[in-house]
Amino acid sequence: MAASRTNLRLVFQRREKITALPLYYDGFLWKKGSKDKDFQRYWSELRGNSIFFYCDEKESTYTEKLDLQHFVSIRDDSSKEKGSQAANFRLQLANEEVKLKAESAETREEWKGYISVVCQLELPSDLSLLPGQVLQLGDVVEQEKGRQSAAAVGPKSQNYIVEKPDPDVYDDVLPTMPECFYDISRNEAEAMMERHPESGSLMLRPSTEKNNYSVTTLTTYDSKRVIKHYKVTCEESGFVICLDYPVKCNTLQQVVDHFIKETNGTLKPYLDSNMYADRIVLSKGQKKSVPMSRVAPIQLSVPPVDYSSSSGRMQKSSESPKKLPIKPERSSRVPANIKPEPSYMNNEFLSKTNQFNMAGDRPPSRTPPKPGSPQNFIAGKGENDELLAKLKERRAKLAEDL
Repeated sequence: MAASRTNLRLVFQRREKITALPLYYDGFLWKKGSKDKDFQRYWSELRGNSIFFYCDEKESTYTEKLDLQHFVSIRDDSSKEKGSQAANFRLQLANEEVKLKAESAETREEWKGYISVVCQLELPSDLSLLPGQVLQLGDVVEQEKGRQSAAAVGPKSQNYIVEKPDPDVYDDVLPTMPECFYDISRNEAEAMMERHPESGSLMLRPSTEKNNYSVTTLTTYDSKRVIKHYKVTCEESGFVICLDYPVKCNTLQQVVDHFIKETNGTLKPYLDSNMYADRIVLSKGQKKSVPMSRVAPIQLSVPPVDYSSSSGRMQKSSESPKKLPIKPERSSRVPANIKPEPSYMNNEFLSKTNQFNMAGDRPPSRTPPKPGSPQNFIAGKGENDELLAKLKERRAKLAEDL
C-alpha cells in the first residue's frame, strides 16, 4: 500500500511539472468528440483553464488536451441516445462541441461548476451545489483570477512590479524545461532509448548548432525499432519545428505537446526511471552488522567482616547468613575399627517380592548376610551390647520375611 501511494505521488509531481498549471478538480470522464464514434473513458484533470485527459490514473503523460479559452456554454445533455443520460453534459466551444459523461449526477454538477468558474471567473447560479462546494468554487475563482492576471503581465513589466518573482505565482509564465529534456549527445540519446524503451519514446536534447534543440523519437515499423531526429530552431518569437510545414511554438513544452498530439499519444516523453534506486541493497560479501549489547559481570555480595573487636576475634555482620542443613554426627565413643553397617533397601525388595507373588513365580533366593563377628565389639560396655542386639534383631526379621 505504501509503495502504490509513493508511485501516485510521483505521477502527480510529473503531471504538475509537465503541465505547469494548478490542479482544481479531477476524476473519471467519458469523452466523445465530433470525430469520435463512441465515448472513451479517461482520467481527467482540470488544470488552469484546460482539461487534460490520461489513459488511466497512473499515467504521467496526457493523451489529449482540451483548451477552454474559447468556452461558449455548458449544459446538460437532453438528447435521446443509448445509455443513461443522468450524468451526461455538453461542452460548447467556439470551434467544436464535446460530449462528456461523469460517473454520477453529483460529480456532473461539480464538473460543470469548476469548468464554469475557470472560464467565466464567477460563481454559477444555476447549479445545485452544497454550501461547502460553493465555498471551494469561490476559492478557485480567486486563484484563477490571480493566475490569469499574472500570465497577462509581460516579462519586462514584471521587473518593475515585483523585485523577486514568486515561482509559485509565475510558474506558468517563466520558461521551464520539459521533463523529457536531457543534456546529452545524439549517440547517447539513441543508446538510452534502445536500452530502456519502456521509459518513453520522445526525448528533447540540445542540438549541435548553438541555441537550437533536437527531438529524438523511437517508433516501431514492421516489428523494427526506428529512431528519428527532428530539428527545433530558436527564434525571437519562440521555437519552430522544422518540418515540411514548419510549426511555431511559444515554449519547448508546446513542442513536446505537438509531437504527442500529432501521434495520438503514441509518443510518450522519456522519463528515466533508473535515476533513483528503489531499495537499499548491500554489496556482495558485506554482512549487515548487528549491534551487540555489553553485559556486566555478575558480582557476588560478600557480607563485610568487622575486625574492630577488642578480643581480636572476627565478628560477623548483622546480616545472618543462610543456614545449611546439619548432618548428624557420629558418636565419638564408637571404636574406629568397627566396619560400617551395610545399607538395606527393604521397601524395594518387598515390592519386587510382591510382584513375583502376583505373577505366580517364586522369587529368587537371597542369602542373608552373615552377622559380623562379635569380636569387633568390646565386651563389658553397655552401648556396644545394645547395638549388637539391635543388629541381630533386624537380621532375624529379614530372615523371616524371606
